[in-house]
Amino acid sequence: MIQKFDAKTAGANPQIKLWERNLNKYSRQNRLNFIKRAFYLAKSDNPTPSPEDTGLVLVRIALSDLEGRLSSEIKYVILQTYYHEGDLSTIDVVRLPLDYHMDIVKEYLEKILTSDISGQVIPFNSGYTRFLTAGGHVKFDGETIKFYDSSISFSNWFSIYDVNEVSSYLVSESELFKNVQPQSEKGKEYVEICLDIMRQHKLKPEFYSQLIDLYVLENIRKGREIMPNILYSLHLMKSIDRAIKEGKDIYQVLVEEHVEGIGREIIVSIVGRILEERLKKQE
Repeated sequence: MIQKFDAKTAGANPQIKLWERNLNKYSRQNRLNFIKRAFYLAKSDNPTPSPEDTGLVLVRIALSDLEGRLSSEIKYVILQTYYHEGDLSTIDVVRLPLDYHMDIVKEYLEKILTSDISGQVIPFNSGYTRFLTAGGHVKFDGETIKFYDSSISFSNWFSIYDVNEVSSYLVSESELFKNVQPQSEKGKEYVEICLDIMRQHKLKPEFYSQLIDLYVLENIRKGREIMPNILYSLHLMKSIDRAIKEGKDIYQVLVEEHVEGIGREIIVSIVGRILEERLKKQE
């Protein structure tokens, strides 16, 4: 069972305070009003949960200009990353009054979810971030908010899950709106899978192999396209974890992980799965 905790009552978190400070500053500078909330989703099978057996996701919602007065199209993005081999995941659902999904991501990471919060480490460049990223459009009529459509740059999929359904579930949990569409159990199912992976495999050698299975191999199994930005994000996530843990230069670790680490594992896994699927068809 997933449990929800308000970010403020769950204890002081410098990451949330910095995020709120940056969001308020951005709001003032750009004369925007944000509908916002931060909260935690957690899962543990232990009657007395401990950090070792609990999956934890920090959710941040930041939505502005839902009426579309400042941009020609009302687009949003969803960004997710994992920290410290699954000790924590964060998911941000973001709407800024910009016409392109890539621009929303760039603006958000440079002005609001800055590197001291996000742990991005390397400069944002052509979408190469530690964040799994997807998006779509959002519509608000004063009562009902609806997430729909897709991003040309990023698609609308995390693994085999439509991020419109994921965003809908998270915004429903935020209790910021009376009605949220689409109503679906798939969004909750996705978040629960993430929590299960973290509580079962966090801080273990196989953690990133579990992410490869979810975000890469599951797509192949279901015949879905794998977006390059997802592969880049998994590569960068693990590289940052290793660089911090071993005290190494991030660029050195990126090369090592590309040649012998997660980069090689992704390629081997993809090729192996494709060959497996072809053999099944020949039987």
